[in-house]
Amino acid sequence: MKKKKINYAVSELVSVVLLLAIVTAVMAIVFLQLSSDKGPNKQTFANLVGTVDKTNLIVTHNGGDPIDTNTDVSFTYAGKKYNYKVSDVLTDTNHNGFWDIGEKITFPFTYDLENLSDYQTIDIMATDKESNSIQFLGSVTPHPVVDLKLVTTVSPTINPKRYDYINVTITVTCLGGDIDGSANIKVKFLIPQGLLYISSKTQPDNSTSKPGTYNNTTGIWSIKQIIHDEPVILNVKLQVTSIGFREFIQFALILDGSGSILPADWALMQDGLYKALKNNSIFPVDKSVELTVIQFGTYMGNNPWNSENKWGAQVEIPPTIINNDTGTSGYFLTSADKLHNLTQTDGNTPMGCGIRLAADQVRNSINFSSNRKQIILMVTDGVPNCNWTTGYWGRLRNENIGKTTTVQAEAYLNTTLFMKSGQDQFNVFAVGSGPDITWLNQSIAWPQPGHIAPPFISGRGWVSKVTTWEQFSERINYIFHILFDSITVNPEIESAFTIDPYLLNNVNPQVVTPTT
Repeated sequence: MKKKKINYAVSELVSVVLLLAIVTAVMAIVFLQLSSDKGPNKQTFANLVGTVDKTNLIVTHNGGDPIDTNTDVSFTYAGKKYNYKVSDVLTDTNHNGFWDIGEKITFPFTYDLENLSDYQTIDIMATDKESNSIQFLGSVTPHPVVDLKLVTTVSPTINPKRYDYINVTITVTCLGGDIDGSANIKVKFLIPQGLLYISSKTQPDNSTSKPGTYNNTTGIWSIKQIIHDEPVILNVKLQVTSIGFREFIQFALILDGSGSILPADWALMQDGLYKALKNNSIFPVDKSVELTVIQFGTYMGNNPWNSENKWGAQVEIPPTIINNDTGTSGYFLTSADKLHNLTQTDGNTPMGCGIRLAADQVRNSINFSSNRKQIILMVTDGVPNCNWTTGYWGRLRNENIGKTTTVQAEAYLNTTLFMKSGQDQFNVFAVGSGPDITWLNQSIAWPQPGHIAPPFISGRGWVSKVTTWEQFSERINYIFHILFDSITVNPEIESAFTIDPYLLNNVNPQVVTPTT
């Protein structure tokens, strides 16, 4: 039996206007204007909200006039048209034969991973047989959410010599999501300076996943298709040609000069830094490094242990570009001698004061640029026990207050230098049993998450620890080698047909440190 029409129903459609805007990756706001052909009858409106939930297009009545369930609707995707009555796809919660506010129509659909290019849009249409009209409502762009993960391994990473070969393996895995895979994936892997492309191969050869090809000129690995739990792999063979191009680095060395360091141990640190700076194979002299040295532990007053004294930091070497030009202030032997002759301040541990002073020295250097790399390395044997008051001074308090103001100082440095993740770092070299390694790693090292090194993971701050000062010289040489001579291998997932909800696992840089 034909339903009796009521005056507020919209069953005879003359024109339908749809305004569609993407609000989020999976959300569309749909405004549907319906009018009647019954002469003077007023225009009627229905507001519809459309969402794509996994493999369902859901359209919710969000206010306005009811829509008759006899209205014909259809949606088209991948070249196929699917026709329904509103009544076929409506969840009619009030059972009145109309599509009312709060009620939803649901269009299920599926993806063919072999032909994802056909799934760029879902077209929605409304038709009315009584008025012999077909109204195009608009298009929704489906964006299925799928988590893709990239893992990089390099062999060997430490001490390959010039002309040695290294192998880079890049593995991309689909961890699952709205659909059982993804397609049209682009992985960017540019061969860094210092490494020469030899060959590459993708695998597996016979699988539902299709690993595609790698173009070493553009640096793009084009993966046609990947299926859940069927990873695709790119193997790249490279040859070491040099230690790589050194980008300019503003390097600040913050030294703990507190009295907890015995004079003999202070001498070991002095000697280690002196020998490192003298050795051109360890510390660059090609004007690629600006060196700043800060010491904290300075006191103001006659008695270093008077609790009313102010404790602070001082500049030992202002920002200086290290070079091999005799007679200049940056001549490497001159700077090495300064480190060898450092006088220990022998006070408390105003760590935050040292960090603040380093921040301002680097920032006020004529060589400062937020687009240049800034690396901060702090050497300490303990925990901060002074607060910060003003300038580069503080007063003796306790470890809790000292830690709080040190974290604030690290935040000040980060803001002052406009530090960028992936470019800049704050690292810590801890000696002995005194330092709070967990706190340093979780609160001071930057970028987070910090880690205990070695291994030295590119793109993350670290804390490197040795047990005694006798180990200082060997470890500082290794650290300088990592900081100044490493080559970063950094492939990343650049794009895909699907949306990735967790971008952190789309990149996994590794460091290669050749030996001369």
